[in-house]
Amino acid sequence: MKIASMALCALVGAGLVMTVPDSVSAQTGMASYYKSGKRTANGERFDPNGMTAAHPSLPFGTRVKVVHLKSGRSVTVRINDRGPFVGGRVIDLSYGAAKTLGMTGAGVAKVSLQVVGKAAPSPKPKRAETVTATPVNAVYTPDEKVADVSSRSFGRPGMELFTR
Repeated sequence: MKIASMALCALVGAGLVMTVPDSVSAQTGMASYYKSGKRTANGERFDPNGMTAAHPSLPFGTRVKVVHLKSGRSVTVRINDRGPFVGGRVIDLSYGAAKTLGMTGAGVAKVSLQVVGKAAPSPKPKRAETVTATPVNAVYTPDEKVADVSSRSFGRPGMELFTR
């Protein structure tokens, strides 16, 4: 049993297995919210009005139902960030999720968390598109053929472009 546990820990540590511990699949504690930031820990742009949250250990993309224990209101959020970084808190909600729960006035609220599933993978940040370079001595003609202009002159002698 001990060897199996060590093997599973090694796989989880290497990122080969993503597990949700039983202790995390149902939690109760204090929640807070945040509404500023540029990028989340998974690389996507932070949307303060989105239904997202920060959790210290749940895998990115995990969907969690958050219930405000005093009001009974609930919201389902997607984990896309890490936190909270204040002791005694179990989750940091985006402003939009906190507003849905009705906790923006107090700033914190006692909540229960229930993992409800794994969402589709988070959108990856957009990268610059790859641009294919055209050789400097080529020009495209209307019939889509490449013409060599390295020896052409443009009106005045000695004004050849891109000569070698």
